[in-house]
Amino acid sequence: MNRVISVGMGAALFLGSAVACVGHTIAWTENRATHEVCRLIRENYYKSGDEKVVEFLDQCDAETTGMSFTKAKAIRNINRKLGAIRSSHLNVFSPSENRWLWEHEGSDTGIRARSIDGELVIISVLAKSPADLAGLKPGDAIVSVNGETPMTAQVAQSTAGHYKIARGKEFLEADLDLADLAEDLSPSLTGVSRDIGLLKIPSFLPQYFEQTQWEKIAKSLPLFRGLIIDLRDNAGGSFPAMLRALSPFRCDKPRIGELWRAPREKSQDKVEMRDELSAESQLSQLAETDAIVLKTFPDYGCFKGPVIVLTDDGTSSVSEIFTHALLKSPRARVWGTPTAGQVVMARWFPVGSLGGGDYAISIPIAGYRAGDGSALELEGISPQKELHYDLAKALRGEDSWIEEAVSALAR
Repeated sequence: MNRVISVGMGAALFLGSAVACVGHTIAWTENRATHEVCRLIRENYYKSGDEKVVEFLDQCDAETTGMSFTKAKAIRNINRKLGAIRSSHLNVFSPSENRWLWEHEGSDTGIRARSIDGELVIISVLAKSPADLAGLKPGDAIVSVNGETPMTAQVAQSTAGHYKIARGKEFLEADLDLADLAEDLSPSLTGVSRDIGLLKIPSFLPQYFEQTQWEKIAKSLPLFRGLIIDLRDNAGGSFPAMLRALSPFRCDKPRIGELWRAPREKSQDKVEMRDELSAESQLSQLAETDAIVLKTFPDYGCFKGPVIVLTDDGTSSVSEIFTHALLKSPRARVWGTPTAGQVVMARWFPVGSLGGGDYAISIPIAGYRAGDGSALELEGISPQKELHYDLAKALRGEDSWIEEAVSALAR
């Protein structure tokens, strides 16, 4: 018996030593990664000369961390520290997070939901996803996930297990796995009434705005007398992609604003952003100048009808620039809820201390200044009319915001 206990204790001590060793290794990795991240910020952040940022970076250079056990926890710790700088787009990302940000691919139930008056209501289901194969549909309310009340749409999107669903007066149950899914965020144009069109722009990532692809949509805009532009949950993307999308709506006043960085000794005068989607083009321009002027492009037509832009707290980055550019247009109205206030130009840098590759940090390398002087960063945009979802309509699979916009444009 003693030998068995001794063996057991020995194994436990060995396991404890192994965990401690791994913990110290990750802590060492976190220290190296923290110092590497701070060096990258010092070299590239567009406001690295600000007094509070300098103070943060000096402290970062001297700081060490305690024990942590996973790279995921190390990333969370680093991002928590970076929160002191109070800048959007200043985060370290894991490979899976980067894959989702840039390709919208990842483990997913296929559920897209929205919290309305305390109910988590499904608003769409990805085709051929686990949710679709289980028969879930827009208008279903999620009662519980694995016996617990879901708090967010993200929980429903990313959690496998047992789902209890309310559909009208009936209750359904479904067991959902996670599948490796890719979500298509291409812009789409459809008719929602006889002469009113709905232009959905879920993302401004460059792969969705190839020239021929966007030209086809832009040329179809004049088929409608009025347009609803849906930017809800549009997390942004490429500056040139956003300018391509904006061009038909700001053809009469092309200048929008400018990207800026701290003046350097040797730099050219301001240059205009090219109609090119490649990141290399934008970076090469920023390397030559302290300011890039953002203007719409002349080759995407001109829509002269009334427009209503829909925004929410998921509307961020360049989609906020798009919204602000139309905010004071006599032909446009902005409805919904306030935007995120995350408007900078960011660049991704690999973090070698975490393994490099898709372990990366996004660092703001330029700020944005609108034509009227507005910065938008940390401020966002308040809509001219705040909207609230109608729960009864949502449970019927209807979108009350779209219906309200259609009614206004039809008058």
